[in-house]
Amino acid sequence: MQHKGMMLINNKKTTKFVSLIGGLAYLVATLLVLLVVVAYYQVFLRLASGELSLDLYTHLTLLIQGMDGVVHRLFHYSVAGLAYLFGMNVLQSAVFTLLFYSFAAGVMLYFALSHYLKEVLGRQWILTLTVTLMVIAAIRLPAIHPYIFLGIGSPNPMHNPTTITVKPFAFATVLLMVYAAGNRTQKQFFVAVAAASVCLLLSVYAKPNFVIALIGAAPFILAYLASQNPMPAGRLRWFALPLALGLLALALQYVFLFGSAGDSDGGIGFGWVSAAGARGVNVNPFVAKMQLAAFPIAALILLPGILKDRLYVFSLLLFIVAALQSLLLHETGPRMYHGNFGWGVTIVAPMLFAAALGYAVRQMHTSWQSIPLWKSAVLVLIYLLHVDSGVRYLFQLLTGPSYH
Repeated sequence: MQHKGMMLINNKKTTKFVSLIGGLAYLVATLLVLLVVVAYYQVFLRLASGELSLDLYTHLTLLIQGMDGVVHRLFHYSVAGLAYLFGMNVLQSAVFTLLFYSFAAGVMLYFALSHYLKEVLGRQWILTLTVTLMVIAAIRLPAIHPYIFLGIGSPNPMHNPTTITVKPFAFATVLLMVYAAGNRTQKQFFVAVAAASVCLLLSVYAKPNFVIALIGAAPFILAYLASQNPMPAGRLRWFALPLALGLLALALQYVFLFGSAGDSDGGIGFGWVSAAGARGVNVNPFVAKMQLAAFPIAALILLPGILKDRLYVFSLLLFIVAALQSLLLHETGPRMYHGNFGWGVTIVAPMLFAAALGYAVRQMHTSWQSIPLWKSAVLVLIYLLHVDSGVRYLFQLLTGPSYH
């Protein structure tokens, strides 16, 4: 009886300790979210004033002067609508619009991580991991070149407002299509496909790079689903619906917006043209992509079972196609060195990171005895290098003279 009593006391102490740790984790997660909100707010203020980059400042100037020449209009209409509803000036409205779209994307990343981790981790831990995904950057290699962003890209580029605007719609499209590819009822399937179609159309209206990457990856994605998917073969054809709508919207946007802008001296060329090279910075494009996606690539090498994960493979195919587009395509004419075909990589990278992180953490938690310790250590180290670079980059945006 005395032995059982001691065990009961020890169990109560253990329960209290676990509850205390869980409560502290909620507090830490909440503080991290608030810290990122404040940092994002300050960075967006600097960008809106033109301190770090002219991208956002130029968009706001166009908004004030009128919509002539504006192609990706969802951001502009969002800013104008928020300013009208709440009586803000354009600068304030732009900052809050970017905060909204940034954290809408964060919600999508939280859902992605929850898909893997809801059975093994508490919500506070998933939220903490989500915050890290909103901070990560390409791994910094100062011995090769001095920049964190220029010539490399980032999962979290903060200076381009249309890229920020498109992300939640791109992430939602991927999640909905992956969800529909599962063993769903007929109603669940068609609701998911319809919702994905709507999100894809909105993504084109925000910025076309995601749908350009998705259309390029579509044959490989459909072939993968056909080989792996338990759903009836007839349903696979319905995945063409959002793709067809996205392609149609892209064509209409080109004809009525790009074409009407009278930019006849611009076109599409083949061959890698570096925006960094135009500034005198020599960056190997293949090394740059390794820096950008080191963790998802390491997860593939060290945990090959990840190729059975539908979200990871879907995101990986998107990333590969977007990376090839950034390496092989460029605009001609006055926008040759703008690097606009590189935005697809930055748009799809966060979901690839989320899939790799969720899968890796789940495997390390549930199958830790079968995964060598050195593999876990390597994955943790590489991810922490991404986080370290992201924190450095965020500090640079808060205090430095340039977003490069």
